[in-house]
Amino acid sequence: MDLAEDTLPSHDYVSIAAEFDDGQDLTYYWSAALPEGHVLPMPDPHLASRETHVVVRSGRDGLALAREERDLHADYRRIHRRPGPRGPSRLAHRQQPVPAWPRPL
Repeated sequence: MDLAEDTLPSHDYVSIAAEFDDGQDLTYYWSAALPEGHVLPMPDPHLASRETHVVVRSGRDGLALAREERDLHADYRRIHRRPGPRGPSRLAHRQQPVPAWPRPL
């Protein structure tokens, strides 16, 4: 069974993040269960206000290294409904394992 990565206990992913100078991140990943194009705030409440996740591929078919091209500024404008800052200032690889539950605050 594939779990959607939209809750903290099931939020296990590897991604590429575009980090902008205004503190906002767009994080792109391949989801097991969420539909392509789905946009969600980071399920971790400590990061939800600055990190937005975008599903670029979905499902198990074709699992392999894949090449993706994105218009980061168009994605930023569409998601945040305002022009983005110049940049991004950094691209980063992220891996978020499923946290131990319950998690201390």
